[in-house]
Amino acid sequence: MRLAFNLTRFALLTLVVVSLGTWSVRTFSSARAAGAGEALPADGIVVVNFHATTRCNACREIGTQAQTFVETNYGGELKSGRMNWRVINFEEPASKHFVQDYGLTTSTIVVVRRKAGRDVAWQRLDAVWDHLFDGPAMRAYLKEHISQLTLP
Repeated sequence: MRLAFNLTRFALLTLVVVSLGTWSVRTFSSARAAGAGEALPADGIVVVNFHATTRCNACREIGTQAQTFVETNYGGELKSGRMNWRVINFEEPASKHFVQDYGLTTSTIVVVRRKAGRDVAWQRLDAVWDHLFDGPAMRAYLKEHISQLTLP
């Protein structure tokens, strides 16, 4: 009986320690990722997939389609550093300023042209939601708006 009590106590203590370890890894890994992703590059075009902490399938699909489009059509610009792709959780404390900076109300794509650490021009592409289930329309929409801000 005493052995069963000690085993149960040991198992519960182990569960608590493992849970705390898992929580701390997730918490501090998330904080590091948010800290790394909060600053936009000083120069060039940045295509940003802004999302909330909780992401629905549609939000994930918009991000996937946009990332695939950018990587497929602007690979040279990405490699040269003239263009950057970012994924930023706008609900993270270090990234909350983007809500006001770009008028974010939900997950979306924002294209930003930057020079000397400042935004020169930007467009929030809210119509990505309208084109979610129409791949060709989504790609045409992304191309049109990214092209408008692309550096010469």
